[in-house]
Amino acid sequence: MNLSELIDVIDSDLMCQWQDFQEVMPMKTVREFAKKVEALGQKHNAASLTHYGIDLLGYTNNFDVENMTIMIRRFPDVVNEFKL
Repeated sequence: MNLSELIDVIDSDLMCQWQDFQEVMPMKTVREFAKKVEALGQKHNAASLTHYGIDLLGYTNNFDVENMTIMIRRFPDVVNEFKL
C-alpha cells in the first residue's frame, strides 16, 4: 500500500466529491463515487475502502436511500483510519 498516494487521491478527488453530497446525492454520481472508492481500495490493498465501496454500491443499486445516506456520512471516518 502506498499510503501517501492513497491519501493524496482521497484528499484531492474523493473528499471534494463527498462534500458535494452534502447538498445533493444523485444516484448516478454516488454510484460512480462508490466504484472509485472500491477501485482505489483494491489498488492499494485497503480492505476497508474496498468494502465501503462495495457496500455503498449495493445500497445505491437497490435504491436504499436511507443506508446510502448513512454510508455517505461515514466516509470521513473510513478515510481517517489511513491518516492516523
